Amino acid sequence: MDTILLILLLFVCIGFGLFSFFLPEEAISLQTRWRYDRAEPSEKYIRYTQIEGIFMAVAGAVFLVVLLFFPPS
Repeated sequence: MDTILLILLLFVCIGFGLFSFFLPEEAISLQTRWRYDRAEPSEKYIRYTQIEGIFMAVAGAVFLVVLLFFPPS
């Protein structure tokens, strides 16, 4: 049961990472824009969100591969 939940969590991590990479402005609005009325993210913050998304997706994929090839005993 724990392994299944971990696999689902890794898929969510990969999915949100890809979402952050391809739609960074929407990901920013999910994270912080609810606090402000008309705040627009800077280009630097958009790039940071894309890099963060790449890192999250790659880390989730690596952990998923490790989990599938070396399952916990």
